Amino acid sequence: MPENNNQLLEEITLLLNEGKVAINKAENQNLILILGGTGCGKSTAINYLAGCVMMEVEDEDTGISYIDCLDPVAEIGSGAVSQTLYPNIVNMRKPIEGMDAKLCDTAGFSDNRGVAHDISAAVSLGEVFKNSASICAVIVLIKKMQNSVKQEPCDFSHGRFRPEADILDSRLTKVLDLFQQLNMCLHKDNFRGSITFFISKSFLGRTEKQIYNVIKRKYEQLCENLDSNIEEKAWLFEELLKDNGKNIHLCKPLESDEREGLLKQVLELDEVKDKTSAFQYPISADARLVLDTLIKEIQNNIVSSLEDYVKAYTEDFISIIGSITMIQEIAKYDEVVKVFKNWLESTTTLTIERFINVLAKQSGLFLQDSCMELQNKIKGNLDIIDALSKYTEHGTGEILLPSVHMEFIIEKASKKIMEQNFIIIRKNLEKVLVSYEVQKQVFTLPNREKLMEVANKKDYVYSVSDFNSILTNVTVTQNEELEDSITRLSAYGEEGNEIIREFIGKYILNPFIVKTININDKKGIEIRALIPNLVISSVLEYFKNRKVDDNVSTFMFFAKDTIYMDDNLGMDFASEKNIILACNNLDVGSNVKINVSGKSGELVDSSMYGKNGEDGRDAGNIYLYIKEEIRNYRLTLIANGGNGSKGIDGKNGETGDSGSNGADAGYTSSFHGQMFKGYFAKGTSGKKGDKGGAGGNAGRGGNAGNKGNIYFISDSEEQKNRIINHCDITVKDGEAGPNGRPGSGGYGGSGGYHGYNTLSFSPSGIDKTVYYTGYFTSWDYKLDSIIKYHIEFSGGSWNEGKTGPAREYAEYGDRGDDGGFNAPNTKLSTAVSKVEENLIKEKYQGYCSEI
Repeated sequence: MPENNNQLLEEITLLLNEGKVAINKAENQNLILILGGTGCGKSTAINYLAGCVMMEVEDEDTGISYIDCLDPVAEIGSGAVSQTLYPNIVNMRKPIEGMDAKLCDTAGFSDNRGVAHDISAAVSLGEVFKNSASICAVIVLIKKMQNSVKQEPCDFSHGRFRPEADILDSRLTKVLDLFQQLNMCLHKDNFRGSITFFISKSFLGRTEKQIYNVIKRKYEQLCENLDSNIEEKAWLFEELLKDNGKNIHLCKPLESDEREGLLKQVLELDEVKDKTSAFQYPISADARLVLDTLIKEIQNNIVSSLEDYVKAYTEDFISIIGSITMIQEIAKYDEVVKVFKNWLESTTTLTIERFINVLAKQSGLFLQDSCMELQNKIKGNLDIIDALSKYTEHGTGEILLPSVHMEFIIEKASKKIMEQNFIIIRKNLEKVLVSYEVQKQVFTLPNREKLMEVANKKDYVYSVSDFNSILTNVTVTQNEELEDSITRLSAYGEEGNEIIREFIGKYILNPFIVKTININDKKGIEIRALIPNLVISSVLEYFKNRKVDDNVSTFMFFAKDTIYMDDNLGMDFASEKNIILACNNLDVGSNVKINVSGKSGELVDSSMYGKNGEDGRDAGNIYLYIKEEIRNYRLTLIANGGNGSKGIDGKNGETGDSGSNGADAGYTSSFHGQMFKGYFAKGTSGKKGDKGGAGGNAGRGGNAGNKGNIYFISDSEEQKNRIINHCDITVKDGEAGPNGRPGSGGYGGSGGYHGYNTLSFSPSGIDKTVYYTGYFTSWDYKLDSIIKYHIEFSGGSWNEGKTGPAREYAEYGDRGDDGGFNAPNTKLSTAVSKVEENLIKEKYQGYCSEI
């Protein structure tokens, strides 16, 4: 657009924007329109009609009187140029009961402020008409009359003295000029019955009736003159002269008591019939010359900026869609696209104005400032074209629009809506599937084998029924979200089905990965959650039927968000291991423990006399790297050394062998006839029993296992203390096993019995021999008579005959020596190697960056 036209457009745009204040004030108001040529006294009349205080003031320098206004609602000018550029909506300073109409001041006819001002005044007044509730009436101000006797009267039309020609000259020149302009502005069919005429106060003393008579006579003369060209203005004269002059009013600003009566007469007029098309403000010939060219250049400017606008509109639309997190919310934007599609399908003639209007109507949801500026600029230019076209001979020229612009927006927005739908559905589905309620059951699902079987079958179509077992074990909200997400994805056909397949594989079949690693030259197992959360009970279920190498020293559990500690890592799993948990939050169930205590020594078979007890094993270590918090319940951590088992008692010594028996003495019967002859034979003594065997040494109790360590890894001391305060910790060495009892010495062997002593006694040479057996050591006989005797024994028991009394034995052998104690076990460390904290941090950070 040429520079001068650019400047003109900018000036018009600026002036129209300034005029919006008046346009807004007219919204839904009943207006009384005030019209008249520049300098006709409109401002003075408006101040008077509004109820301002008017007064006559004398100029001290000239002595000339003029009308002034205290606190005016309309500025009184000098009369050369109208003080009113835009319509001015004036509230009544002094209200009249039952009257709600407001006065509307307008730019004066015959102003010469330039093309931009002409156009702006015309457009602004048209907008005021359109926005108003009604135009109650029109007051036309006719310039006052001048004294023909060279008097210089008080001219209140402009506030200062200024001589004027008499409007009632012989040819009514001033009236005809005014009516010529009015006829250009007012459509007679709309304004008949709605116009009244105010004339400035006459200092000639003329009354309304006198003025009526003069104008009527001169009008009739003009009608008789065929050259007067009066026909097109005749309707205005008819309005002026109707009712025998009752439509002519003298405006007397100093007569405040007449104001209310004047206004009530005005309100008795008919309302303007069609306010939107009833008035066309007069535009100068110069302005009309540039309008066609200016409109075409504005149209070209709109077309050239349209591509930038469509691009910006689409980017803003896509941007807001990309920020949506709820399916219900995105539906609003889907509806916008449907509106665009329906509009495109139903519109036969595509114009930029209709295009911009339909876009603008929907854009309040998402447009950014930069795009809104483009939109407002185009709309403003379209409004200017619409306003200016009324003042050209060619009328409104609509700008046709290629459908490609709307198709571009629909295509891009539809694609983004689908993408965002997938994003939101995926997010909602993920939120449910990563939840504790789902993850705790993934390894116990009744249909897990089926899901694994169809995981790679591309032709398998998933449905809600595949999730029935999950749906029954989640919250109501999770149930609804899961079912809704699967249903929505299923509606997208193959693409949606593949997302379901992907999520089943990731969140149900393989929520974590287990791999063997090397730590401190020892085997370790790393359990990495492939999703944000890790559920310990599911991990334990995974290992339930899997053999773990005995050489594994370390288990590392990693989750980017939460580890759900819903089950114990007890000694059956964690004893003597390094247990490392690294996550953002640790969610702990009731009474949950991590126990890495060493196992106690196994009890030794009691038949293995004197064997030392087994040593208790050293405890493992626990490492907690919790970046945020431990939630719900307190966590119990145990790292005690194992107890040694009891030493076995020593074996008691064997009983000593028995001593050998003594030999019994023999008997004799050979006495050769001797009387009272005895033969004493001594048996041999039995031997003392052998000494008992020595008792066996007692087994020593097994050594105590050493306690483990618990390490709290953190990025700050405050964080470390916060985690510690949520834990119950038990760390102590084990107890040594009790020693066995030393074996007692064996009992001594029993002594052998002593051999009997014997006595063979012959009382006479002819009698048989009498025998005595026992443990007597001496004997003697005594004669009781010549034929009777008795034998006395001493030293032990005896029996007559060869059968002795109860045997007597030698003493038992000595008791064997009691046993002692074995040497204690040599304590061998079973402790796992410490894992450096920095290594744990590095591994966890690496894991988080990969997930």
